Amino acid sequence: MITRRAFAHFLNYKGAIVTPFMPPAVIELGNATGFDFELEDRGHLGHMALIAARNQLLGLASQDPRLVAVRPNGLEDAPQVTLEIDREKADAMGVSMADINRTVQGSFGSLYVNQFTRSGRTKRVFIQSEAASRMQTKDLTKWFVRNNAGQMVPLSSFVHATRSRRRG
Repeated sequence: MITRRAFAHFLNYKGAIVTPFMPPAVIELGNATGFDFELEDRGHLGHMALIAARNQLLGLASQDPRLVAVRPNGLEDAPQVTLEIDREKADAMGVSMADINRTVQGSFGSLYVNQFTRSGRTKRVFIQSEAASRMQTKDLTKWFVRNNAGQMVPLSSFVHATRSRRRG
């Protein structure tokens, strides 16, 4: 079966869990049954202990021949940055929330800005800062936003960044 060969092939990949599925015979109807299982930290041992228990359970379950495609449901833990915007200070400096959002999106994510035609094909233009300029919370000091008077105002003068971890 193709899915078994694909699963065996991707089993040894580090840093990812790849789970191949056969497409359903009738699109959008599905072809699998199964169940979801949720763990609770009733002993109040903490997030890391819960993740360790989840991984242990998944490891044991994947060894049972009656269970197929055992995998975690949800997102893995990941670094996260929270931006706190002092709206009053930004407003006093003549900077709108829309301008702040566009600057943050274009600097730390990506932002569609335009399109052009070349060789009869329309190309979309997205901007994004270089990775080296958006990896640390201190990089916020490198970014500026234009206020309503046309002046460039440091984003860090009214935005504060805090690092944390998103928990899956």
